[in-house]
Amino acid sequence: MLSSPVVRAEPMKFNDKLVEQIFKDFTIPLENVFKFFETYASVDNYKNSGTKLFFMRHAKAESMQEAAPLTDSGKESIQSDEFKEKVIRIQPDIIVQSHLLRSQQTAEAVQNVLEKYSGKKVDIITEKSLRESANNDRIEKIIAENP
Repeated sequence: MLSSPVVRAEPMKFNDKLVEQIFKDFTIPLENVFKFFETYASVDNYKNSGTKLFFMRHAKAESMQEAAPLTDSGKESIQSDEFKEKVIRIQPDIIVQSHLLRSQQTAEAVQNVLEKYSGKKVDIITEKSLRESANNDRIEKIIAENP
């Protein structure tokens, strides 16, 4: 990915195959998981408790390496009023992060915003299985095959 035209700020053709691959790798499995839980919730007569799930990607990082910190612009973005307003509106009860430094920095920013502006103390849980897609190699291969 680091050698992709987007990272080098070069013009890039829109790639239907890449969009299709990302759709297959992320959206379809997510939809299948939802349908699975929806089906068994219906079978078990489960009543929704009002739980909401939000996904947030980390702020801009210096690289894709595990220990890569957020860039200065990434740090600025998580200090922006827009970011703070979104976090306050969402009001999560728990934050689950990956073990990557950039994820930890972003999760701590969310935690700090909630505590400072709404007085809410939110726990952060680290989950090692949450990280950049294991499919990055396939995506890089598709980009290389379809310049």
